[in-house]
Amino acid sequence: MIDMPEAVRIIYDEDVVHFNSIIDELKINSVVAKNWLMSENIEPFPCDGSLDDKINFVLQFTDYLQDLIFFPEAAILDKLRELRFANHTLRWFVKLEDVLKEIDVLNKIDGLFFLPSAYLIGITCHLQVKVNVSFFEDFELTTLYNNSETNIIFKDFSERYNRLEYNRKKQQTPKMNYFENLMFKLYNSLEVEANNKVIAKKFLLQSAKGNTAVYYTLLKDFYCEGISKNKVYLELFPLLKLILKDDELLSSEEYFANDNDSKYDADYRMYKIARVKKILLKK
Repeated sequence: MIDMPEAVRIIYDEDVVHFNSIIDELKINSVVAKNWLMSENIEPFPCDGSLDDKINFVLQFTDYLQDLIFFPEAAILDKLRELRFANHTLRWFVKLEDVLKEIDVLNKIDGLFFLPSAYLIGITCHLQVKVNVSFFEDFELTTLYNNSETNIIFKDFSERYNRLEYNRKKQQTPKMNYFENLMFKLYNSLEVEANNKVIAKKFLLQSAKGNTAVYYTLLKDFYCEGISKNKVYLELFPLLKLILKDDELLSSEEYFANDNDSKYDADYRMYKIARVKKILLKK
């Protein structure tokens, strides 16, 4: 941490309060989700059913699955495996205490300043999007759209966005059900935040395809005083290794076992810095 002007200290203290409230909310929501999962009589996945049958199976989890990602208790994982959840989806479950431990390590670095709530929000959104997209794909909810196979979330978002733009051009507001109204509000809020319709649409559709870089690159938003950025990138490596399951982030043993001696002058420290910079600073 750095010495902060009073105005910055106030902002930081408010952020810490927000950070702790997010943690409390995550824990409360997880209890509700776990109670549902363990008590609900959930029918097995209809392997030979229609697309509508499969969609109905998946939809019952949409209010609960993302609330379980930080709490991979054995009972929860065993129950999900009984329901045919694949490791491709379950790998996105990460212990909340492990994430908080890494954030705390960063928070104790002299000369480093960041807002912990932004880090936690970015990590949470990244994991929630990943687990939901993996879930849809693992349960066969893919379709051919624009001559390529994609999950039905992307197809649905793309088609809804196109309808929204059509209705705007016609200056008409069609009748919408609950979900359509919810999506309409989401589109509007994204466009307001981005102040750019093209960026908002790109952001939404990238997320629907599982591209979550917009979330975890929030981790590059920090300020250094008296220390190098490389020092921070080095300390960020364990956190990225914890949450990025699609990226290769080698342990020390893996690094030297994979004939990487010639890379970075066989310096594992330089390897970690380089990997973090490549991931967080990519254009």
